[in-house]
Amino acid sequence: MKRETGIDIARGAGILFIVCLHAHVADAWFNSFAVAYFFVLSGYFFSEKSTIREFIKKKAVRLLLPYLFFLMAGKLFYLLLLLVSGRAAQVSLPSLLNVANADDNPPVWFLLALFEVGVLYKCLTTVIRQQVWLLLAVVAISAGGLWFAKAAWKLPLFMDTACSMLLFYYTGHQVKRRAWLQRAGRYGWIITTILLVLFCAGQYFRQGTDIRTNTILGSPLPYLANNFTGSFCCMLFFYYCPLPSMLAKGLRYLGVNSLLICCVHYPLLEMARPLASLVAARGSIAYAFVVLITCLGLSILLIEMCRKPVSAFYARFKLYQ
Repeated sequence: MKRETGIDIARGAGILFIVCLHAHVADAWFNSFAVAYFFVLSGYFFSEKSTIREFIKKKAVRLLLPYLFFLMAGKLFYLLLLLVSGRAAQVSLPSLLNVANADDNPPVWFLLALFEVGVLYKCLTTVIRQQVWLLLAVVAISAGGLWFAKAAWKLPLFMDTACSMLLFYYTGHQVKRRAWLQRAGRYGWIITTILLVLFCAGQYFRQGTDIRTNTILGSPLPYLANNFTGSFCCMLFFYYCPLPSMLAKGLRYLGVNSLLICCVHYPLLEMARPLASLVAARGSIAYAFVVLITCLGLSILLIEMCRKPVSAFYARFKLYQ
């Protein structure tokens, strides 16, 4: 699939929002839409051309293998951290061996949930050809996921979250399928401004959410409104906004490597925080920004160090075929 620069920039902004969230830079605002935004962007890249078997194989390589690798890498990292810091008593062997427990590297849950959402949506689009019935099926499944959230019922392997996120994934696919971004044209800025105003207004009605655990406090309506207005506003802004060249290149780099940054940045916060405390007081805004910049720098460094070995591994076992 040919890459779209505007969408890569939008993805780069999305992963920047996620790192800001975990570095506690305007985390309350980003928490209200950033994760759903990524599901919308992922749906944008959904392809109807492959068979279910081909789709599952492709997504297993690109999502499940990294999920397992970075999950275990996170567990190993925190195991070594506990041992080095003299907290060996806190080591839990069952937790280390549990591949469904992403507490040691929380962001990797997204890869497993995205795999589930993609496979579910692929099955739906294969079986249901009429768009009206497809929409009804998606709404019904997503409503079921939201009902699980309100009832505080949990399904294994983040499947309840996957159901809740299906509507956002479907929306991203429809944005691409119907060329809504391209058709916005000269009205793009007007629509973006309206969405921004609605999103800001919606912040006064939002309550606590945790997408990973499918926890939604209060009414689902403000939750849905904030996620949709925030996601569409960002997509339109970064698709049309003429950013400075260096900023656009930086965001595009983050977008192309967004899944890798998602997987590696959280453990690296453990290194970024002590470094940030050397130049700024803990708890201050400056400290949060230094943590953010340091974490991004370490993530990029790690990605570039591992790029060739990872590419060689995939090529050696022909995993992209």
